[in-house]
Amino acid sequence: MFLNIIKLILPITAMLLIGMGAKKWNWFSAEGAQAFRTIVGKVMLPAVLLDAFIFADYSTDILVIGGMVLVWMLLAMGIGYLVRGLMKTHGTFLPFLVTADEVGMLGYSLIGLLFGTAGVASMAMGDLGHTFFVFAIAVPLLQAVTGQKSSLKSVLSSILHSYPFDAMMIGIILGLLGVGKAINGNPAVSEVYHAVINMISGPTTALILISLGYDLAFRREVMKSVIQAYAIRLAIMAAVGALCSWLIFLFVPYSKPLMTCLLLLVTLPPSFSIAIFGDLGDEAEFVSTSMSFGTLVGLILYIGVSVFALG
Repeated sequence: MFLNIIKLILPITAMLLIGMGAKKWNWFSAEGAQAFRTIVGKVMLPAVLLDAFIFADYSTDILVIGGMVLVWMLLAMGIGYLVRGLMKTHGTFLPFLVTADEVGMLGYSLIGLLFGTAGVASMAMGDLGHTFFVFAIAVPLLQAVTGQKSSLKSVLSSILHSYPFDAMMIGIILGLLGVGKAINGNPAVSEVYHAVINMISGPTTALILISLGYDLAFRREVMKSVIQAYAIRLAIMAAVGALCSWLIFLFVPYSKPLMTCLLLLVTLPPSFSIAIFGDLGDEAEFVSTSMSFGTLVGLILYIGVSVFALG
């Protein structure tokens, strides 16, 4: 088991160090790091999601898991509003930092390292509720807090113009139409299809981790508040996650890939959509540092998740 964990952690560490080195020695610019994220978000991640949902098992399980994850995120945000008075400074965005996860840029890659397509499929079921929460609830609320105009039209536009969300919807439609079963039923078509998908999605994890390493930054001035906010997030996500996981397994058969996905939802950093869609103003440094710190701690906690998954 130890060797398997080392084989998982060392490549992740190497990619992060490459990203940090790229920034230190100016191998590429901030625009280059953003280009990595763009190609992942618009091409590679949608390919991963399309593949996962085409071959998903569409039963009541996906409704239970997606619905409970949505409840999980709503409860975490609600508690975040209730406890933000605990933050002496930087409490404005605490409700958004204690809910939602960076599933798209990090979660799918990490679960894929452990369980391959079976893990991605499990994460995708929960991500149905998670994605709805992010784009239909969290983003409009965030824009309202930051003084940006948010209407039903703009919300729908944000959802429909999200490449990962579009890929999920297309994958669901094709899956319900039986396209996945038809592909697997023809060995020649299946071989070609999977070769194409694997080529497109193969570099996903490496590019994500390099771009994350490039952005890792910690400033002493805000670290006390960042650590406090992360501790609050971890406590809320663990408590609510334990309740929702218990409820999920009352209705859905237990599986280690699914349980690992739920553990990752506790340990992953806050969703990067906060920085993408919010006009953060003076709080930008605090939010950015919180994401960097959450990414680093999340990858450390991933060691524990890996021990559970491989045990």
